[in-house]
Amino acid sequence: MFKYIKTIPSRLIILATCIGLVISTCSAATPKLPTLTDLSQVVFKTKPTYIGNFTSEKESFYQPAIIPYDQFLSVEKVFFQAHKQSRFLSPEYWLGGHEPRTDYCDFDADVGELEHPFVQRLFVPAGSIVCFMGDLHGDIHSLLCNLWRLALLGYLDNNFKIKSQNFYMIFTGDFVDGGAYGTEVWYTLMLLKLANFSNVFLLRGNHENELHSSGAIGGFENELKGKYQAQQDTIYKTVTKLYRLLPFALFLGSGVVDNESASFVQCCHGGIEIGFDSTNIVRGNGKQMIFQRVDNTPGPNNNVITRLNKESLIDSKINYVLARKNENYNGFSWSDFQQEGTSGQIQFSPVRDVGYVADMTATLKYLKLNPQIKAIFRGHQDSDFGFKLFFKQKPAKFDYYEKNPNIISAQTGPYYWREVVKAEAKNPNIKELRVADFTPVFTFTTAVSARNLTHDSFCFVLTTPRFDEWMLKPFEFPVTKASALDLTPTPEKVKEPSGKYLSIKPAEGRALGDDVMVLEWSATPAAAPVSQSLIDTLRTR
Repeated sequence: MFKYIKTIPSRLIILATCIGLVISTCSAATPKLPTLTDLSQVVFKTKPTYIGNFTSEKESFYQPAIIPYDQFLSVEKVFFQAHKQSRFLSPEYWLGGHEPRTDYCDFDADVGELEHPFVQRLFVPAGSIVCFMGDLHGDIHSLLCNLWRLALLGYLDNNFKIKSQNFYMIFTGDFVDGGAYGTEVWYTLMLLKLANFSNVFLLRGNHENELHSSGAIGGFENELKGKYQAQQDTIYKTVTKLYRLLPFALFLGSGVVDNESASFVQCCHGGIEIGFDSTNIVRGNGKQMIFQRVDNTPGPNNNVITRLNKESLIDSKINYVLARKNENYNGFSWSDFQQEGTSGQIQFSPVRDVGYVADMTATLKYLKLNPQIKAIFRGHQDSDFGFKLFFKQKPAKFDYYEKNPNIISAQTGPYYWREVVKAEAKNPNIKELRVADFTPVFTFTTAVSARNLTHDSFCFVLTTPRFDEWMLKPFEFPVTKASALDLTPTPEKVKEPSGKYLSIKPAEGRALGDDVMVLEWSATPAAAPVSQSLIDTLRTR
């Protein structure tokens, strides 16, 4: 199904304009933006900061600013202007006409605490490839490495421009907090979104919330203080305004717009938001892309909750007030899943003290009541591995977790995808998964340094008019000496890149499925961390 990934995609259609958006009017005031090469050459002269090596001193964690203050703000202004000039403020693209205020996208407007939480729907043509990247948590090194891989595979150019009209990217939230480079991650994602406004989607995670980016070690607010000092308040205020431009969920469909048989996957950071009725947004209004405001009062009298209660799907002890502390604390960004343990009901999350948690029995019941939503693609539970699944039937024992009791998700899940495939697939060695063959909750993370992972990763999803033919291909690339199948983080493996500098060069004579580039770690930064041979290789793509 993904055979065209194997070849240099000279057949790909070059996207000449940003679909549905013109930002040329504001480009004259914008300084020359860095290329992927420019940004990487600077970033790779800094060290990744692995969370296992944090100290109690904030000063030991935060790194000097890579992006100058004025340049960061100038790109933010373009980001706001791009949303203002797009469909985002047009009433005809909002169900019920509940569009934001006209000054919601004004960089200089003082909108106070105004929030307009929303979700978005997107139809993509059949045969599209959608690239999913999970939690980043300030890991700029892994983000740039993965963008280089996409460039070397022929999907991205040196100016962050997607080269295929039917290639999309969805980032499932949690871009900041936990890592030392949240500022640089935000800046890079803004460049990527601006270059591909209708093909790149940044979803709002629970850490894209000014109430959550606390002053703790690893918190984004303290990162900005360390990097921009007296200017921290200004830049933090503008970034938290940016949060409001991110959808809490994206309902992704493929095929003919508003076909009654169309299927969708719910893409979000967390999971189930029990007060949200997805009926209208999946039925749509004849447009490829539409928006819907999220109801911020999902109490027991909410119509959807009443319907779920009739099915005994909601725990009677659930506390709606605690689960939704304010309109930003919703299940799309906060909810969890686990294999078993909630008695087939959706419960208040006792671990996070906000949001909900559902086991697989409850999740399948919920999706049955929402038949056009076939699966949930998300992040949030970001420990251990880059791509994780749940079992249809959890085995009594499975070797990987028996041998590695330190694995956080060993008891509740989600579990490393290869373990699930080994237990449930007819061919345990498959490298491409038919999405409909697995329990419909798919979890992604890319936060290598913040979560002590041993591999970079992302996934491709190939869409078709029929959901039962959608295919998923995981990509995993070791950042340490761990083998391709030995992904368990240990102090020895994580220590290898910690405190060292990264440089990259193209892989030669690689086998299909191997990394397209070589990562090298050294005690001192290379003069040119991105090798000339890698730059030359990119030019031929």
